[in-house]
Amino acid sequence: MGLLRAIVAAALLLPLFFASRALGAPAARVDASTRYLDLAPYLDVLEDTTAQLGIDDVERPEGAARFEPFRGPTMPNYGFTRSAIWVRFAVTNAGDAPVERWLVVDMPPLSRIEVYRDDEPPSVQGVLQPRAQRELPRASYSFRVALEPGQTRVVHLRCHADGGTQLPMELWEIGALMVHDRALEARFAVPYGVMLTMALYNVFLFFFVRDRSHLLYAAAVVCGAGWLLCIDGLLLDLLPDRFQTIPHWINVVTGYANMVFLTLFARRVLQLPALHPRLDRWLLVYLGATCVVPALYLAGVVEYRTLNLAGVPFLLGAQLLLLALALFRLRNGQTSARYFALGWAAFLVVFAIVLSSVRGAIPVKGTVVPAHYAYALEALFLSLALADGVRKRNEEVTQLNVELRHQVAARSHELTEALARSEGTVSPAALAVGEVFDGRYRITRLLGRGGMGAVYEVERARDGRRLALKVVTSALSARHAARFAREAEIGARLQHENLVSIVDVGIAGGATPFLVMELVQGGSMEDQRTRFGDVRWALPLLEQIAGGLAALHANGVVHRDLKPGNVLLVDRGGGGRPLARIADYGISRFGEIEESNITEAGALMGTPVYMPPEAWHGPARHASADVFSFGVLAYEALSGRQPFAKPPVAFVRAGDPLPQPASLGGVPERVGTLVLACLRTDPSSRPTAKELVEGL
Repeated sequence: MGLLRAIVAAALLLPLFFASRALGAPAARVDASTRYLDLAPYLDVLEDTTAQLGIDDVERPEGAARFEPFRGPTMPNYGFTRSAIWVRFAVTNAGDAPVERWLVVDMPPLSRIEVYRDDEPPSVQGVLQPRAQRELPRASYSFRVALEPGQTRVVHLRCHADGGTQLPMELWEIGALMVHDRALEARFAVPYGVMLTMALYNVFLFFFVRDRSHLLYAAAVVCGAGWLLCIDGLLLDLLPDRFQTIPHWINVVTGYANMVFLTLFARRVLQLPALHPRLDRWLLVYLGATCVVPALYLAGVVEYRTLNLAGVPFLLGAQLLLLALALFRLRNGQTSARYFALGWAAFLVVFAIVLSSVRGAIPVKGTVVPAHYAYALEALFLSLALADGVRKRNEEVTQLNVELRHQVAARSHELTEALARSEGTVSPAALAVGEVFDGRYRITRLLGRGGMGAVYEVERARDGRRLALKVVTSALSARHAARFAREAEIGARLQHENLVSIVDVGIAGGATPFLVMELVQGGSMEDQRTRFGDVRWALPLLEQIAGGLAALHANGVVHRDLKPGNVLLVDRGGGGRPLARIADYGISRFGEIEESNITEAGALMGTPVYMPPEAWHGPARHASADVFSFGVLAYEALSGRQPFAKPPVAFVRAGDPLPQPASLGGVPERVGTLVLACLRTDPSSRPTAKELVEGL
């Protein structure tokens, strides 16, 4: 009986003995305490240059003898080889309890991996294989290895990839593997979070500033993130179960689209088309050449391996070219180019490490995470470059706007003086929707009409900006028309958030004065008269109106017609309080203009209800007149009623003293006192607009 047991034991152990003798590398030893084991020291490798050998071939003695121990420091790495790579190892359960460990090949881009475990059916996994075949639902590839106490198993792995062939092989306990995966996902979250945030932020900015640089940046970042999702295997996990594989063409399209959008973005921010057209043309030629190889792959002319071998140098060259252009622009004084240079230099360093590791030139294990951080770092630096470029352009635009306002003011002043001295008349304009006025402004709708003119919403042909056009609509003397030019001069000289700005002025067809101003959406304060008496609504508006009035007075301008109809309200959206902006400077007094040339003797300038009592004796010349008008407007807005039974000038005409208005109820005492102070008969005793701002 004892002899029979010995014979049976020998029969079982002899195959393992000879198998172990065939192995060049030592067997890996595990037990119940082994949570992780790097298999690199225990691997034998065979390069099958014909890619024709099967499992039966490599298990035969002559085939098994061709294996050699792996001598590398990290993992088998054959770069973009056409050979099939065979790897084998033996693992022994050195403990006294059964163990189950998982062979992990942590390289998601591999297209096909075959694993053979003794008498078990072969397992095939890979990026081009249905994910339903995976033994664990992970982004990379896992194969179960079960061992009885004292058992030794030999595992064969075959990889024939059409991309890079890197085989980082490890044994994991399932719990430790799950912890490892969660840690890796956390490391992925940082670069992906950076890229997603930068992309969404710039898409959001594009819809506000309409600068295509933001859209190109966002497209480049999204495509870069898409390529990373392909190579780390996460894209498949994000898709529904009906998607079982990720074809190579997806990472080809996203990878090269990233470079295309990145190049177009760089051209725009570095201002190459305008400043260096020859360099720009050469850059576009190189970009076109870079896209030839992927186009041939997508057309089925070249295979994926050829694309990697031929296309990667082009991509690397494109990055080097962009770095050189950034350094060139930096030397020419463009400060934003330094962020391009830093971003691409950092990217190229990491990219060179990744590429070298893929080709097996340097012993780096696990290249996926560095690639993620390279893209995230690039996205951050390019965002800084874009922000700096936008800041620079905004400064230039601001300077141009200042210069434009000076030019408009100068033209308006000349026009005002010319019209004021003229004895002729101006021609009225009758405009229809759809008509193009003065060859530049397309009429979209009528906004309002007054005794002297009309205001239309227009679209500027050059850039589609929506503006407000004010034109004369009845035959007027040149002196009356000079008020148009005066309004343009004042609006062009002043810049304040509570004042409507003028952007253009002129005489159309040689006889019709016009001015173009900002389009303010939301109507006027007059349109909101039903809300008069709502103190919480009125107080913030009054503070803003006082601010605009203070800006006018600080520049020597007296408005002379401040009333609810001339206070426009901008809807800020989101339920916020509206922005108040003072408009209509047509009868304003500006110190440099000769008053008698524009106004007629004895004429009442303004709206009687809001005019101060001293206006009966002649047009108001002092800022205190506007303060009185503000007082009437404020009294109405806070209480919902007029402060006087009839216009103040009517009391003066009748020889009656101006009565004291009733106290304001339901408002802070200091505000009520300030408003009543504005309504004093003596102009010198009224507060200034600056004091109104401080008091409100």
